[in-house]
Amino acid sequence: LWGVVIIANLVQIIFTVLALSLGAHVLVLKYVLAVVTGLSLIWRRRWPLLIVIINNVALMMKMIKTGSAEFLLPLLVAIYTLIAIASVRDRLLGIAATVVFMFIPYLASFNGPLPGLMEERVPLSDFMQEAGFLIVVVTVASITRSRRETLEHGAAQFAAQAAEHRLMAQRDAARRQARVAGELHDSVGHSLTAIIALTEGLAGAADAPELDEAITTVNTLARESLADT
Repeated sequence: LWGVVIIANLVQIIFTVLALSLGAHVLVLKYVLAVVTGLSLIWRRRWPLLIVIINNVALMMKMIKTGSAEFLLPLLVAIYTLIAIASVRDRLLGIAATVVFMFIPYLASFNGPLPGLMEERVPLSDFMQEAGFLIVVVTVASITRSRRETLEHGAAQFAAQAAEHRLMAQRDAARRQARVAGELHDSVGHSLTAIIALTEGLAGAADAPELDEAITTVNTLARESLADT
């Protein structure tokens, strides 16, 4: 984020120094607007539409005062961010505002520069050049946004499929456990029932107290185990 701000301001400083070295008249307003537009990019992700409007106003003032748009880079960066992360409503408002603000200086100087306000007439070629840059930036940002959304959608689908597979595995495991439990209940319950029946039939048949006590104990344990089963 700071890298973008530093690069944008360096470009503006280079243009300003070049203009001074050529003896061109540079207004203090251009310095102020250059700093404002450059620093505003710091908050372009938090308030993308607001930053686009601020840069549009600054660029419009520069074009009205100087008749040139050499500091177009901050606006293009702000528009790229707007298209890449903002909602549909904000994107439409931002593009519409940009077209209007770009067209105002040309329209205002259509019949010549306004006395006391404009130093020179804004040619139509400048407006067309700005519109061309705008179209390129909007196209690239839209492609980037579309690609990111496609990747995010694919990741969401993959996560949903993974969750569905986990649920299916848990369901299959529960079914296997229920089947095993049912089979175990039937086999163990049948065996315990047989043990109970046999011990009850053997009770008192041996005429031996110790053996009868052991058979009674086995019968009791079998009944408790059947109840637990």
